[in-house]
Order: sequence, then structure tokens, then C-alpha cells
Amino acid sequence: MEQSIEVAKMEARRLGYDLDEMEIEYDEANSAWNGYRSYLERRPMHENTKRWLSDLSSKLSNRNYRAIYFLPQNNLMQGDSLFVFVDAKTGGVLGVVTSSQLSP
Repeated sequence: MEQSIEVAKMEARRLGYDLDEMEIEYDEANSAWNGYRSYLERRPMHENTKRWLSDLSSKLSNRNYRAIYFLPQNNLMQGDSLFVFVDAKTGGVLGVVTSSQLSP
């Protein structure tokens, strides 16, 4: 799990995120991502979001991955939260999702 977190941090920094201003959530069950995905699926979504979510789900299916969730420390702070999906076996980045990409 530690390797996945380090890979996710490097990707977040590469994308310009200031990790000093972010909290990180993760667990073996990918609870944050599963909860967010479930929330999205229960609400009306734009067609582009549906397509994007379907493409990501296809990319993640049959893979052992970790969804590392970065969110602003202060709820009033402006900025995106971020999911970085890391292949648990290879350590490669499988995908990235920002909250603005998947807004319902």
C-alpha cells in the first residue's frame, strides 16, 4: 500500500497539486472511490460523464488497484479533490479523476 501512496503523491504533484494543503484517504477496499462512484450512479449524469465513468470502469475491471483520494484540508478551500488509481501489482498509474471531471 505504501508504494501505491507514493506513486499517487508523485502523480498529484506532477499535476500541480500542493499536497501540503491536501488530506489523503485510502484503504484496501477503495471505500472513498466506491462511495463516490455509487453517489454518481444514483444521480442524473451528463452523457459525457456517463461515458467517461464507463471507460474508467472498463480500464479498472479485472485489476487489483488502489484508489488514493486527495481532498482539500479545509472544506471552504477552493480546489479540486483528486483520485489517483494505481495498479497494486505493477505500481503504474491507471487513471486520474478530479472532482470537476465527474461533477454530476
